[in-house]
Amino acid sequence: MGGVFLLFIAGILKLAHLVHSIFRSGNIDIADPEVIMARLRAEDLTLLWAMATLFVLLWVYSVVDAYVGGRRIDEMEEGNVAP
Repeated sequence: MGGVFLLFIAGILKLAHLVHSIFRSGNIDIADPEVIMARLRAEDLTLLWAMATLFVLLWVYSVVDAYVGGRRIDEMEEGNVAP
């Protein structure tokens, strides 16, 4: 779960850096979301998508591993499987 946390924090930092770079690049009227979206679409989001994909994959693996581990413990308590 530590990896999920680190990817989550890294994603937040990358997104904050992306938003900061959009607003730093020039005068933007905050009341005009079309200009903001146009600049956001012009940015390279490959790293952000890769981090989001890794986050989801690692999270799914963690959930499945916890489920399998829990079932194994339940089966050992019932005496069905030797440790």
